[in-house]
Amino acid sequence: MKHKMIQPYSFLRVLHAIPTSNSFDLYLDEELYAKDLLYEDFTIYKPLPKGEHVISICLHKDTEPLLTRTLWISPEKVYTLVVTYAPHSETLQCYLMNDPHKKIPEEHFLLRVGNFSQNLMPLQLRLVDTTPLFKKITSHQLSSYLSFSPATYTAELIDLDSKKTILTKANCTLKLSRYYTLYIIGGTKSFPTKLLLTIDGNSFLHFDQ
Repeated sequence: MKHKMIQPYSFLRVLHAIPTSNSFDLYLDEELYAKDLLYEDFTIYKPLPKGEHVISICLHKDTEPLLTRTLWISPEKVYTLVVTYAPHSETLQCYLMNDPHKKIPEEHFLLRVGNFSQNLMPLQLRLVDTTPLFKKITSHQLSSYLSFSPATYTAELIDLDSKKTILTKANCTLKLSRYYTLYIIGGTKSFPTKLLLTIDGNSFLHFDQ
């Protein structure tokens, strides 16, 4: 079902990508936004008025913020806020990412990759037995969307220096006319690097023109 908003709203979801067993409560403009969010979990997309908003992240059942950030929300956008450690540190950071509406070629889907892990080596990612590939994945950023034909794929994460496959994710069923992101998360001793596949909100959230 397509959701439409008449007012100048956007949509926001949050990904808990902090490599820890702790769960978190999120407050948006001092109101509880998400409760007991666990590692690897996303909130649902929620409508949000355009403008400035303040998000705070607390340990579950604790009201003392570990991180507070101001977000600027433009109208009629779809956003994912990734919460994780900054590179080379255990300092919490938020990364506000746009899930843009981009034309999908006929009989294809779109996929992008984002590395929000502590694995900071040069990386590539490919879907086995097809092209194109994601030639260089930048740390703590999202790639552009690339188009592929629908199928069930195995994704391979490759160390650019050694050319060795360091991680695979099998049975990725990717469907026609959808937008997907493969998030690379973890990258610590206790939480090894893993690939997290999600369908993006631009697949089903739309705005009146």
